[in-house]
Amino acid sequence: MSAHILSGKIFASEFKEEAKKQVLALKEQYNITPGLAVIIVGENPASKVYVNNKHRTCEEVGIYSEVISMPADTTKEQLIAKIDELN
Repeated sequence: MSAHILSGKIFASEFKEEAKKQVLALKEQYNITPGLAVIIVGENPASKVYVNNKHRTCEEVGIYSEVISMPADTTKEQLIAKIDELN
């Protein structure tokens, strides 16, 4: 049994290209644009980087992406109301 080393960059690139094709097919066949809404509460730098990377990737493959920032003192009720609004 021999090991096969995978290139993460190549895999990610191929995955994104396939996602682009599927998103385009949804748009052309059904007039549907998939989307992702992310709510970020507070100012955690690592979370912001993570969310921004997801937003950028969505844009690259043609998925609608929305980032909603809420202050750190957001209550559970306010957060649930925002989720309900998005749904």
